[in-house]
Amino acid sequence: MKSLAFGKSLAFGIAAIIAMIGAPALAADLPLKAPALPVSGWTGFYVGGFVGGAGMGPVATPDGTNPATVTTPFAAFPPGVPTICKAFGTPGLGPGCVANYGMGGSVIGGGNAGYNWQFGRFVTGLEGEVGYLHLSGSGPLPNIGGAPCGPAPNTCVVTMSSTVGNAFGVMAARVGVTSNFLNPAWSDHVLLFAKVGAAVTNASTSQVDVGNPALFILPLTLSGSATVWGVAAGAGVEWMFNRRWSVKAEYEFLGFNKTVTGCGILPVGANGQNGTWCTQTSIGPVETGKVGVNYHF
Repeated sequence: MKSLAFGKSLAFGIAAIIAMIGAPALAADLPLKAPALPVSGWTGFYVGGFVGGAGMGPVATPDGTNPATVTTPFAAFPPGVPTICKAFGTPGLGPGCVANYGMGGSVIGGGNAGYNWQFGRFVTGLEGEVGYLHLSGSGPLPNIGGAPCGPAPNTCVVTMSSTVGNAFGVMAARVGVTSNFLNPAWSDHVLLFAKVGAAVTNASTSQVDVGNPALFILPLTLSGSATVWGVAAGAGVEWMFNRRWSVKAEYEFLGFNKTVTGCGILPVGANGQNGTWCTQTSIGPVETGKVGVNYHF
């Protein structure tokens, strides 16, 4: 899956960054090794910025339904007609009336601020971040109302789409150790950390039907958006190359799990006219990787 491939690529990227920034700081025998920080060297406020990338797995957006409408019993429909395509929106989920599509990737960037407390070789703290994120995708609906979209007389153009972003936020607790906790010969200028907290973003979904004359479907748009909350978890490495400045590399998992609903009113002249019809898309986790720089007060 694209999401797993993204995670593997990110892992290799972070490993490379650790090698680049960690080697000079972690080597025990380098003559240019920075002097040890004071015991409270990581303690204090910091602000910074970051850039990186994000990705998520594919989503599925089904044809709109009207669950409140009483329909013909399932047995009355011809074999092979997807349940969700049956007249007047009988609830269900059939592959013929679901658009499956990828959400692509996104560049991310933003700012963060936090506070660290150092206790010997242990560091804990709180960090908040806000940034830009834009994941989007769309796909055609193969069937509508039980009839395939294709050549006349069932010509139709139905596009299903979803968006995650354009902004996201995270509030998390961080906990870590300086690298000399693992090996006394290594530097206390390098912090290995993990983080966990809450994440928030916005998501939307829609169905746009430009018309299907054979089914008496007139131009229609079903759309909606929602605030999406999830768990944030991540890990990374940070190198304080002098008393005021540090650089970091970080992987962060944004565990979103939300069904977003888009609704609209069928126009007069359509089957089920004046009824409220809705489509739903389940928004899943987002994986991010970033590098950043922090200034310590």
